[in-house]
This record gives sequence, structure tokens and C-alpha cells, in this order.
Amino acid sequence: MKIITPFIALIAYSMQSSAISAELSDKEICRNVAAYKENAVLLTENKDQIVKDIQLGDFDFTNKAEAGDFVPSKQKFRLIVRPANIILEEFCSLSVCIERKEIRPTCKNSNEYLVNFQINPRKFNSGKFESEVDFRLFDKKEQLPVEESFHLNFINKITGLLHMPNAEISQHDDYSNNIIQLFKGSDQKVDLELINNGNAPLKLGMWDRMDLSEGILSLDASACQNIALAPGEACKLSLRNPSKKPVTSKYLYWFNHYYSDDLNISLYLTPRQNGSIDYNIKND
Repeated sequence: MKIITPFIALIAYSMQSSAISAELSDKEICRNVAAYKENAVLLTENKDQIVKDIQLGDFDFTNKAEAGDFVPSKQKFRLIVRPANIILEEFCSLSVCIERKEIRPTCKNSNEYLVNFQINPRKFNSGKFESEVDFRLFDKKEQLPVEESFHLNFINKITGLLHMPNAEISQHDDYSNNIIQLFKGSDQKVDLELINNGNAPLKLGMWDRMDLSEGILSLDASACQNIALAPGEACKLSLRNPSKKPVTSKYLYWFNHYYSDDLNISLYLTPRQNGSIDYNIKND
């Protein structure tokens, strides 16, 4: 975590000590917070440092069934908001939530919150991520939001590292042309390469066709089921049109479950208006 530490107490801390820092007294905290002109000052959870960049560390999304829609960060922070008529409101976007718990204020004429961040991994790729977050401060006295120019002492952006699989279908002109012919009635087999471009194993169970999908095309997924693809590994999915009839459906898709887990990934094929076929994997 990149942190600015303006505290005199930390500078004066013994150079011979193996400890990094010690929790500051309330008086020291309030004196240093008062040096900032902004309404909101962010500190580490144990109140020993002022935070300028919010780095959340690692998130584990390898088990989707247990993770739910949003995954909380392990790190928590303290947010001191002043004057006391200014409050922090909770807010959720489709990708990030700010969870806050009001606690006893350390400093006079202020409000204080224990803040945690939750992210929706489905809105990010595996590996490093960053996202802007909306800290909404509200002035109860004026009944107006706090203006941006007098707002935060830190950058309203979070960064972290997400561990999860990420399935993709290799995109090639040959694949596209062969799938177009398949939709027109060709019985030639079309092989697709499914790759795990994530940084965690991709567990694949059995494949089923969506009930509303047209049954003209058949999928052979025997090489891509009941296995765990390591990061960077690939397996083969094969499509055929045994009926040799034109495909009239506007949306075909097969979905994968890993045993009793929820929906895992889906293979879809969708004709475009220009005559091409959109084919890929949806990570659920």
C-alpha cells in the first residue's frame, strides 16, 4: 500500500526498533488531520497512517458459488469527515460498493466511519484492476452534496489484484468463415479453441443446450468437460450441423455447470446483421 505518513510521531520513532509504526494517540491523529483542508481524510484501520492511494490487495474469486455477487476487501480503513454536519453516504455501482459503519469520532466536530470496499469480480478481468469509486459526502445543514473542490484528501480510485479464471474463445477468420457456412447448412465440423486466460484454474463440468435454443447444431464438448484448465491451457469444442439445414435461430447457446455449482460459463453464437456470426464465451 502506498501511503503518505506526515506524522511527526512516526518520524521520531526509534530507528533501532524493528516495528514499523505504533498506534497514535487521539491528540496526534486530530492534530495531523487538522492540517488537511479537505472534508474527508482517510487513515489505515489502526489509525497509524494517513492514506493517499487506496490499494486493496488480493481478491479470491476462484469459487464463484461461495463468493456471491460482491467480494469484500480484507483491508478496512477509517474515514474522518468534518465538520460534523458532513456525513458519508453508502453507495453501490454495478462494480464497486462502499460499505461504512459509523463509529465514535476521534476528533471534535467530526464524523468517523469504518470503511470497507466490495467489488463485483464479473465486472473486471483477472489480474490487476483499478476503478474509480464515488465517495458521496452530504451536508446535512445545507441539504446539499459536498462540492468536489472541497472533498477528499485522497485519490478516489481503488486498485487490487483479482484471482479468477477467465474463459475465452480464440478468434480467427477461419473460425468465422466456417461458422457462417455451418449456419448455411454445411456439415463440416468446426473446431473452436477454448482458452483459460485467467490466473486461476477454470473448472469445467458438463455442457447443456439452452432449452429455447434451436437444436440443429450439435456441440461435442468431450475434450472440455470434467476437467480443470490451468491458466494458459486450452481445450477443443467442436460444432456440427448433422441436419444440413440452415440455422434460423438468432441466438444459440450452451451452458456449463461444474457439478453442483452455479452456472459457470456459456458458449453463444449470434448472427449479426452484416452476415457474420458473433461467437464467444460468456463468463457468468
